[in-house]
Amino acid sequence: MTAEALEGAAARALKTCLGVRPGEVVLVVCDDRTVLLGQVFYAAARALGTQPLLMVKERGRRDGEEPPRPVAAAMAEAGVVVMPTTYLAARCAGAVGIEVGVLALRKDRGATVEAIVQEAGRLAERRAEVIVLGCTGMAELAREVAGRLGTPVLEPLAVTLNLADLVARARQGQSR
Repeated sequence: MTAEALEGAAARALKTCLGVRPGEVVLVVCDDRTVLLGQVFYAAARALGTQPLLMVKERGRRDGEEPPRPVAAAMAEAGVVVMPTTYLAARCAGAVGIEVGVLALRKDRGATVEAIVQEAGRLAERRAEVIVLGCTGMAELAREVAGRLGTPVLEPLAVTLNLADLVARARQGQSR
């Protein structure tokens, strides 16, 4: 993938998935192994008119490790945080786009499903165990795509709502 294509994909992720707005502070945190990816997100954020910041930290010793205090403080202040770090990158088979605008998703359902299946299939070939759709406009397509791929397909809004329901139910059962 060319640098231009990577920056375009990063810009789409920032704009479409994270909803960044011009003037917003976007913090990109990477580590010593993912600096180039961090720079791609930084450049994309800058091109979108945000106030980007790039922090490079030492690679952690394990997955899920808390960031250093100065990084955590910056994360608390930023409007949007993007963290392309080693452990996340190592577990990710890739991120791809289908070049279909949100409003166009429903115009030709078959073509949209086919585009998702083709791109997700490439990720499955690289041993992706789960496909995560990046747009809530694709929610109604997840089941169909999963059926065609034979790979679990998650839609972020449904996952978030189910997690919220689970947390609420767990609290109902707590003794006080």
